[in-house]
Order: sequence, then C-alpha cells, then structure tokens
Amino acid sequence: MSKRIIAMIIAIVLTAALFAGCGKKKMVIPEITSSDAGSVTGSGTNDSANNAATPSSSSVSSQAQSIDTNKVAKGIKVEGIPYHDEYNNKLFLLLTNESGVDCNASVNVDFFDKDGKIVGTTSGYVDAFQNGTTVVQNFYCDDPFEKYEYSVAASDLSYYVPIDKDLKVEINTATNKAIVSVTNNSKKAAKYPEYYAFFYKDGKLVYDNWGFVDDADGEIKPGATQREEASCYEEFDDVKVYVHSYADKD
Repeated sequence: MSKRIIAMIIAIVLTAALFAGCGKKKMVIPEITSSDAGSVTGSGTNDSANNAATPSSSSVSSQAQSIDTNKVAKGIKVEGIPYHDEYNNKLFLLLTNESGVDCNASVNVDFFDKDGKIVGTTSGYVDAFQNGTTVVQNFYCDDPFEKYEYSVAASDLSYYVPIDKDLKVEINTATNKAIVSVTNNSKKAAKYPEYYAFFYKDGKLVYDNWGFVDDADGEIKPGATQREEASCYEEFDDVKVYVHSYADKD
C-alpha cells in the first residue's frame, strides 16, 4: 500500500473522530434520590403573605454518607411566601441552612386548588448551600393555588464549594428600583451570582425581581464589585435582597 493511500486513510479516520466528538454539551445536574439523600416534608397555604412552613416528617437513608443527610435536611428551615397577581401564581421558598454543615439541596413542590386537587408540580436545586446562609427558590404554577406541599432533600457537595459568606451585599434604593452591589471578598471567582429582590409596601410583598449580578464571564472576580439594577413598578417602602453564588473546587 502506498504512503499516499495510508495518509488518506489516516486523515479520514481523524476527521471522523473529530466530528464524532463535536456537538453541544449538556449541563447535567446530579439527580437526588431517596437512596442518597435525607429529606423532610412540609406544607403551607395562602393564609399569609409570609407563611412559615414547618417540616412535618422525615425519611432516613440507609446508605452511609459523608454527611448525615437526614439530619442535615431537618436543619434546613423553610419559609413559604405565596404571591399572586393578575399574571402570576408564584411561590417563593426561603431556605435557611441551620444544619451546621455545607451541602447541596433539592426541593419538590406540589400545588393544590381550593378543592384539594393537584394543579401543578415542580422542583428546584441549590448548589453549594453554605451553613448559616439563606437562599431563595422560585416556583410557578399555571393555575391559582390555595395550598402547597414541599419536600427538601440534602446531599453531599459535588462540583462546587460555598462562597456566599464571602460576598458583601449592599442595597441602595432609587426611583422605581434597587441597586444591588456585590463585592467578592474571597480568593475564588464567584460563579453565576444571582439575586432575588423582594419589594414591600406596608409590610406586604408588592413586587419581585430576579437576575444575575456578574461580569461578561458570568463571575465576580476576587476583590471585584459588580452592580445591577432591580426594577420595581409598584410603590414600595422596603426591599430585601438575597444573593447566592458558588466557586469551583481547587
């Protein structure tokens, strides 16, 4: 076989391998199952704009873990804030990690109408949930709901490490908006830092806003400060902002 033919065969093989490796990469979030995570459940209603839902039961994993997932899940406190307007039926869950350890967390929510019929179900995930911090999970339901039930599961840290305690958050209000400033005081880049802004009037939630407060790379570099405007189209006299981010492992 001539050298020219051999060279052509090698070129064809390399080209086929190159195209086989091309394509879009899909981000895969680890699935939490009952075998690798402890969980707690609870429920709430529309009776209060700031209804605090208390865990009511728990399940224990039989698999050995580097963290006690059942104990950690029970240490995650939940506050439910239902919000309805002309266009939306929302539920905000404020999760506070009081477990004593850092973890990942997942949340499942079922929505029910006034007759007890299920009208929606959804889920969320929190990466690198740092002990002593609060994060927000936002859920939508197509139909109005009168009651919701949730379950929270905890699992070991996976791809990322917590960084929230190293983020300094400042809030300044102006006409129809809050200006959110976040300074990264850690030695790691804060990845995809997101904020939730809740606007209140006379103690009642009147508007919410969500977004990222990051640079062109989707980060806040160590020592840097990023700012974003959170708009509000209702009259307000108070605003609360929650920021969550994480960093790559070494």
